[in-house]
Amino acid sequence: MIEYKRLAKERKKKKILVAAGIILAAICLLAGVFFLCTVKTVEVVGNKNYSKKEIEEMVLPTGWDHNTICLLYKTHTHQVETPPFLDMVEIEVLSYNKIRIHAYEKTIMGYVPFNGSYVYFDKDGILLKTSQEPEEGYPMVEGLQFDHIIMFEKLPVKDEEVFKTMVSLIQMLSKNSLNPDHIEFTQDDEIDITFGEVLVHLGKDSHMDNKIARLTGILPKLEGRSGILFMEDVDETTDRIVFRKTKSKAQLAEEAENPQTPEENGGGEDDSWEDVGGDEDGSWDDSGDDSGSEDGNWDDSGDGSGSEDGGGDGSEDGSWDDSGDGSGSEDDSGDGSEDGSWDDSGEDVGGDGSGSEDGGGDGSGEDGSWEDGAE
Repeated sequence: MIEYKRLAKERKKKKILVAAGIILAAICLLAGVFFLCTVKTVEVVGNKNYSKKEIEEMVLPTGWDHNTICLLYKTHTHQVETPPFLDMVEIEVLSYNKIRIHAYEKTIMGYVPFNGSYVYFDKDGILLKTSQEPEEGYPMVEGLQFDHIIMFEKLPVKDEEVFKTMVSLIQMLSKNSLNPDHIEFTQDDEIDITFGEVLVHLGKDSHMDNKIARLTGILPKLEGRSGILFMEDVDETTDRIVFRKTKSKAQLAEEAENPQTPEENGGGEDDSWEDVGGDEDGSWDDSGDDSGSEDGNWDDSGDGSGSEDGGGDGSEDGSWDDSGDGSGSEDDSGDGSEDGSWDDSGEDVGGDGSGSEDGGGDGSGEDGSWEDGAE
């Protein structure tokens, strides 16, 4: 009886030892597998504005996150946290020690200057990143009123409606493949946008769909030019949109290095106005070049190219004036008669075909000849 009890205790003891050994082996095995599954290689795809290191640190903040077993569990239970500068993040386990992070970044709408740096925001006004130098591809926005910022939180704009207008404007421009360099909200609640060296006055936030639609067709015509486009009064009925040409930054820089007097610089007439919103036959130009033509263009330069004061370009019958100024004016220049004869006496001969330098000669009206009375 005593022997039986002793054997029973030994068998129980052996079972406990075996169970403990199994458990210990399992623990060792799991520990080995756990450490074997430590993430050693991380791939990041989809990132544009943030580095691989920045995204990895935000998505895998702890040591437990660097294990494929833990990541599989967190992914399955939707416990992977999305950084504030991403719309969504997905983790793909490629092997026991290699993963791939799919980053879906929030779209940057623009940036604002603040305390010597530049702060970038999305469509909801969330501040996403900062930089010491402005990055190309995003418009700089000025005129928004705020006095502090907190990263990854909403830009504390005092007038929320102004911010909504700005976001809507940028979205419309982007939809029409227009990428402005600068957007400004003035103190008068008007909007100015800049494309290169073209400043566009959009005015108040009204008829904005019409303005952007017309702007889409006009900007290609202004490529490489500098000036101001006036669109503040544009609506669905507008035909004429005025563009005022101004000197480019390169011209101004050159003039600063080599100053000239107004006479040397063409009398200081450097601006011109042009209708860029109408049809080609209805446009007008006041630039001072010989633009008077049959298509309705007109020129007010006074250089003899078809000016408003009757500057001559020759009458319909081909008569001409030898008064020395080439203007063919109505007051004292000869007015060639219908048969082509002309008079150099300074008097209006009434187109009778006669005329001489001293008023004494008479010429035949039929052949257009003339006679010098001195003979």
